[in-house]
Amino acid sequence: MYYVGVDIAKEKHYVCILDDTKELACKPFWIYSDILGLRELLKRLTELSLDMDDFIIGIESTGAFSENFYSYITDADYKVILLNSYQTSKYRDFSTLKKIKNDSIDAYVIAELLASAKYKASYISNEAYHDLKVLNRLKKSLDDKIKSIQREISTVVATVNPEIEKVFPNIFTKTAIAIIKAYPTAIDISKATPEKLTKIFRH
Repeated sequence: MYYVGVDIAKEKHYVCILDDTKELACKPFWIYSDILGLRELLKRLTELSLDMDDFIIGIESTGAFSENFYSYITDADYKVILLNSYQTSKYRDFSTLKKIKNDSIDAYVIAELLASAKYKASYISNEAYHDLKVLNRLKKSLDDKIKSIQREISTVVATVNPEIEKVFPNIFTKTAIAIIKAYPTAIDISKATPEKLTKIFRH
């Protein structure tokens, strides 16, 4: 069995492979995060064994970058374990880190965690990972909608009540919203008494 730790990053992924004895099966290396890099990884794996079942590949769940890696490698019929970054960080304190260069340390820790079989406590199931992806995309979609609506509101407010942004750089605070609701235009707010404005500020 080979334990493949992959440290996922934006431009490069660092890879460390351990054998059954927790010794390095080959010198740690890096691949580009694009399709050519992923193909290079598969090529390296087949040089060790043609049987996909001989490998357990571990990565931390890190959003879009890990999603791309996970999808490509699992489509090639390799087993990929998604790990909790908190536990891999804690496990690093107990890792032996045998003569590993700094760039490859995280990949080594992941590989050693897989070889120790202690990874099960931090394993994220395929179903849970799928749910997280769906929720993450839904959150992003909602965030984009909120930003779009806020831009539209800012444009309207800047037109009918341009002075408000000088007082409230962020017009979406609770107090700013209360003022705008009570006095939507510059004319309205000019007629407001100090007492009424103070009352809104206090609430």
